[in-house]
Amino acid sequence: MDSKPVDGPADEYVELRRGDPAPWFHQRSPVNPRYAIDTAAGRYLVLCFFGST
Repeated sequence: MDSKPVDGPADEYVELRRGDPAPWFHQRSPVNPRYAIDTAAGRYLVLCFFGST
C-alpha cells in the first residue's frame, strides 16, 4: 500500500487491514490545530475512528 499525504477531505476511501501502515493525514487536537500523523513515525499509536450515528 502506498501512503500519500492527504490535506483535504478524502474523496476516496481505503480499506485498511491489521498491520497496514496508517495513511498520512492532518487532524485537529486540543494543543495543535493541524497535527500531522507522520510526526509520530516510529512510535506505537492507537487510533480510534468513530463513525457518525
